[in-house]
Amino acid sequence: MKKYGYILAGIVFTILGIVGVFLPIMPAIPFFLAAVYYFSKASKRFRAWFMSTELYRRYFQNFIKNRAMPVKAKIIILVYLAIAVAAVFIFSTNIYAKISAAAIAAVMYYYFLFAIKNAKRQSEK
Repeated sequence: MKKYGYILAGIVFTILGIVGVFLPIMPAIPFFLAAVYYFSKASKRFRAWFMSTELYRRYFQNFIKNRAMPVKAKIIILVYLAIAVAAVFIFSTNIYAKISAAAIAAVMYYYFLFAIKNAKRQSEK
C-alpha cells in the first residue's frame, strides 16, 4: 500500500511540474525532482536506473551524500532565481504574484546561502 502512495505522489508532482511549465509564477523543476524522488521510493528498478545516469552522478550524488553543493552550482541557481523573480516583478501586475515571488526568493536564497554547505567539484573523467 505504501508503494502505491509513492506512485500517486509521483504522479501528482509530475502534474504540478507540467502545470509549472506553463505558469510563470510556479516553478517546475522542484516538482519534477519531487516526482523523481517519489518514483524512486516506489520502484527499485527506477531508483537503480536514475542513480546510474550522468545527471545523478554530476549534480545530485554529492548533494545527497554530503548535503553540499559546489559554489559554482549555487551561484548558477541563484542567478536563475534572480532572473525569474525579476521577470515576475517586471511583467506581472498582480501584487500577490510579486509577494509570492519575493517570498520564494527569500527562502531559496537563505537555503542556498546558509543551509547548504559548500563542496569541491568532483573531477570529471
